Amino acid sequence: MARASASNIINWSAFARHGFETALASLERVRSDQRAAIVRLRASKLQAEQQDATKGRTDGRDWAERFADYRALRRLQASVRRSPDLSAWDCLRKSVDPYDEHSDDEVSAHLFFGDKHSDYPSYPTYVRAFIEGALAAWVTIADDVDAGDPAATDYLPQLGPYVPNQCNANLEAMAAALAERVTTALGR
Repeated sequence: MARASASNIINWSAFARHGFETALASLERVRSDQRAAIVRLRASKLQAEQQDATKGRTDGRDWAERFADYRALRRLQASVRRSPDLSAWDCLRKSVDPYDEHSDDEVSAHLFFGDKHSDYPSYPTYVRAFIEGALAAWVTIADDVDAGDPAATDYLPQLGPYVPNQCNANLEAMAAALAERVTTALGR
């Protein structure tokens, strides 16, 4: 076989270098696109968590003031204090269903205003904020509730039995009427 002449020799190092540079540039573009996606999605996650926290606190306060019963709020307060390593959902769930008699869907329907398919339990920020809102509402009124107002028994027959897995269609109207009567009775 004849030896190649000097003019036919290919500079493989330069050729390989060009290929490597092209491949690295392509990888850098991909990494840059991924970095941009990561930054964008982290910002989106932070925004979603802030929205969850705001909505959770509002919903928790609303639940405590309009739907929760006395024992559920007491259990929630005690559970948060006694079991700090319990997940937020388990803590909230145990407060309304202490004997695990109901499914997650039924508990969700009770807690999240009739939505038994709610995905809120899978958002810890929302659930923690829900608990914060509920307890903030409870703490502001707990002493007044525990004060033992003899006139409070006047309102009990109107409320009917508490059933955690069913929604009472007249509950909002009854709660509003009760709140008005209590406010009038207290002179506030």
